[in-house]
Amino acid sequence: IFHSLNTFLVVLLSAQILTVTGRLSDKSILIASAITGLLFGIHPIHVESVAWVSERKDVLCAFFFILSLMSYIRYAAFNQENPPQSPFGKRGFYLLSLTFFILALMSKPMAVTLPVVMLILDWYPLGRIRSVKTFRAVLIEKFPFFALGIASSIVTTIAVDSNGGINPLAVRPLSKNILLAGNAFFFYLYKIFYPDVLSPFYPYPEKIISLY
Repeated sequence: IFHSLNTFLVVLLSAQILTVTGRLSDKSILIASAITGLLFGIHPIHVESVAWVSERKDVLCAFFFILSLMSYIRYAAFNQENPPQSPFGKRGFYLLSLTFFILALMSKPMAVTLPVVMLILDWYPLGRIRSVKTFRAVLIEKFPFFALGIASSIVTTIAVDSNGGINPLAVRPLSKNILLAGNAFFFYLYKIFYPDVLSPFYPYPEKIISLY
């Protein structure tokens, strides 16, 4: 049910972003948004989070993550002269986005990436970053989001370390961690475009583990 809701939200978010660009007709926006939602909904890489009940945190985090982005776009694109028909003012959309962000963090710390995604949207398609001055302004605007993200990261690190989930540098050097992180990035990027031989558990690559 949550994955279905997320798929619908992806359609709405896509339509919202494409509408802001102002380059497509309503029909083109509808088609592009529907295709985007369809690809999100049926992509095999989402099977793990949907079928594995203990991964409910993924779909729950995605639910609030998308809602936060949608609220932020409404805030950033708010027209003071011709305000949208909504009970929320510009500040209301900002607070709504912050609230959804907190709920996303409570669902899964992975949501710490949201402020960076907001900055990307500020650059394009919102066009709010045009100079160093405007970049500084939108960066200051994101301070509560970054502060909450940093706090969540610290709490998560302490919690994982208390359960023995973090290996000391003597066991796994920083250089090896960097290689593993880089491998994971390209590995999952590859799986997005070619989702073959999927597994609920991917062991560390032997070539990297055996380096030291």
